[in-house]
Amino acid sequence: MFADHHDSSHHEWMDGRFVDYFEACGIVADRSGEACGAILDRPSQRDPALLSFFDATGISPGDQIVTLHCREGGFRAVGASSLRDVDITAYRVALIKLVEQGYQVIRLGDSSMTPLPPIAGVFDYAVSELKSEALDILLPGIASFHIGSSSGLSLVPLLYGTPCLFLNWHPFDLLPWGRRNWTVVKPIHSSSDGRLVVERRAYGSLGRIRERSLLNTFGYDIRDLSAVEIERAVMGFVETIEADLPEPPKVGLNQGRVLTVNDRDELQDLQ
Repeated sequence: MFADHHDSSHHEWMDGRFVDYFEACGIVADRSGEACGAILDRPSQRDPALLSFFDATGISPGDQIVTLHCREGGFRAVGASSLRDVDITAYRVALIKLVEQGYQVIRLGDSSMTPLPPIAGVFDYAVSELKSEALDILLPGIASFHIGSSSGLSLVPLLYGTPCLFLNWHPFDLLPWGRRNWTVVKPIHSSSDGRLVVERRAYGSLGRIRERSLLNTFGYDIRDLSAVEIERAVMGFVETIEADLPEPPKVGLNQGRVLTVNDRDELQDLQ
């Protein structure tokens, strides 16, 4: 539909075509012998940094931990990347539901991020005095699963093979690997009638555009997922985690489900 808007620094030549670094890591993960997509071994919960963290927070090594990261513009304020930013306030209801399901949530990030309102069972590690480089790497590796967005930090749980639910993902040409994972893209809709783009080929072209103004020139706009859509995605993903389904076979591209929302306010796979 439209010309690709690729950053060539994110791509490598492989098997006669260009692949981005997410796909390249997926290929490495497949060849490492682990179907779960892991490239690194998971950290030991007896690591001294983790033991200190557990002691300080009251979280137990036996708890079901969910790590959360929602990209904001404070760490790296680059205008062309603003469509990757996420409003964490829309996640509040989903976080409460997770706690009700028995999970302990640890919010990752840096001190420039919007502090979370107090929520029982949710620890705002990003703005806490406990934040350290070691824990930034270790915490996603011990999580039952990770909820993330389109950011560099998303690589960490992927490297460990931690199951991931990526919400508000953008751009479309840098999709994370891992066959158990879900990636819910930011909804793109027609500016004229509001109809959502749900066909993969059309979304695959529009979703590569990094700037809203350019997307608008083609007659489309993009938005964040609503609180209701986030809650539905989180609860749907929890069901798959708790069902403990067998590892998907190593067939085809090392990539999980890629979803969007449709005009009936439902999650559906991009096809």
